[in-house]
Amino acid sequence: WVGVEDVVARSGHAVFFSYGVVVMWGLSEGAEWQLAEEIRSFENGRLEEEIESDTFDFAYERHPDELPHGETSRPRLRIENDLFLLSSDLSESELLDVKLACSHGLAQSEKLGSFESAVEGIFERVQHFPIQLARSGELHASDRELLRLSGELYTYSAYIFLQSDILDVPAWFWDNSDVEGVFDFVIKYLDVEQRVSILNRRLDVIGEMYSVLRSVSHIGHEHRLEWIVIALIVCAVVVQLLILFVTHFKWHPNSMSALAQSRTP
Repeated sequence: WVGVEDVVARSGHAVFFSYGVVVMWGLSEGAEWQLAEEIRSFENGRLEEEIESDTFDFAYERHPDELPHGETSRPRLRIENDLFLLSSDLSESELLDVKLACSHGLAQSEKLGSFESAVEGIFERVQHFPIQLARSGELHASDRELLRLSGELYTYSAYIFLQSDILDVPAWFWDNSDVEGVFDFVIKYLDVEQRVSILNRRLDVIGEMYSVLRSVSHIGHEHRLEWIVIALIVCAVVVQLLILFVTHFKWHPNSMSALAQSRTP
């Protein structure tokens, strides 16, 4: 493959995940974008924005022959200032397992980032509604717009809660428990659990805001219906008065003549 930049492993790796994320190791930027374009025909659905990407550097770390005091084994992975330091003492298969464990953590973080961007977009679209209510006491939003917002909120909430690959430890670690600690380390470094908690709180806030907006919309509809009912009652009263008036002068023509004479000068 043209574009391999990992001179130590002398190979590049691309790890594909079913929820639409690919993690690449040791490829040049041009090779990464070339691969991304080649797999576009296999995509199922697409983000509202362009491809989201994040870049981390990695290197291989040599360890001294003697272990530091108090340590029983050398770390397979360290992270310093977004630099992933892989142990150079790992065998080829061990190195691949460590990269796969890291890839699971990186993929979850990136997928979570796409949800964060989507929820941020929803929040930006609805944040002016409370200001409208506070300033004018009126809501300028159609029922269709509110229903579309409800659908988006349900979609993201359900996906986050139902997709185990996003929240739980991937099933791959059932057979590779020896590198699960690497996955946990990456997840902790990228604050995935805390970000999921924050995202859920933001969804709850937007959901509560949506409930308020729906209540205001229903109140507006009820007020309009009340005025329509009042108008219909007034119309019915006027019609009945006209009927009584016409009926009265129909059966009492003298009254109509007297009324006409009284208007004649």
